[in-house]
Amino acid sequence: MRQALLRPESLMILALSAVMVGLCLLRVFWFPDTWPIWCIFGIAGVSLIVGLSMKDEKFVQQVSANLFYERFDQRKLKLPELQRDVSDALEYHRLLFNEVARRPYAPLGAVASDMDRLVAGIYYLAHSLDQFVSNEQIKQYLLHLLEGRSASEADSYETIDQYTTALVALSAKRAATGSPFEQSHLLDNVCYVVASARSQLQNTLKNISAVHQRIALASATKPDADWSFVDTVHASLADQLHNVEDRTNMVKELFQECVTMAALAKKK
Repeated sequence: MRQALLRPESLMILALSAVMVGLCLLRVFWFPDTWPIWCIFGIAGVSLIVGLSMKDEKFVQQVSANLFYERFDQRKLKLPELQRDVSDALEYHRLLFNEVARRPYAPLGAVASDMDRLVAGIYYLAHSLDQFVSNEQIKQYLLHLLEGRSASEADSYETIDQYTTALVALSAKRAATGSPFEQSHLLDNVCYVVASARSQLQNTLKNISAVHQRIALASATKPDADWSFVDTVHASLADQLHNVEDRTNMVKELFQECVTMAALAKKK
């Protein structure tokens, strides 16, 4: 509704109606008592455009796509590498939907739906990972587990690779010095979950790229083209979505565990 009201046609009718009503009320216009007509004109004109817009399939699809991209805006993330991952996922989403639009006869509805869910899953995984790695409370707690390392080094982890590399070294040192099992286990778990989530994002993007290339190579002009590969694509995307959701849950559980451990350590 809002997008239909903001269409140029709607804005022009509203502007014209407002100007004419104003002129009528100021008795500048030569028909001073016609302002109700201009009000009706504005309301009827905008209502007509809104109604036609709601029936315009291309307009509705464009509005839905814009809302989708606004919802999963990569600028909401802090880490540049995760911003790039989400940006790449959204770009593949645009490219794939352009290919689907060029092939209205092709059985690609399930693939389009899978892509919506998968891109949303990628964003939620990236957001969870970004939230975990950027959390100052968790970062300070993990640094505290390493004697002799300054707190200022928390700001040196600009990428997830640097983060996990530092934690791997930390975990190895703690194990070598006979640190409590709980601490070593937590560090090992952090390293595994963060690296696993990052790897899953990269693998999923590669899979989406392959899906886009496969569909792009399919015939755009022959309705009788072979689309038997769509079932395989659907199964592949569903499997990727399952893995992405699994990693997201792992990151969220680890986040809660680390926040709890950090809070307990602070009370000691």
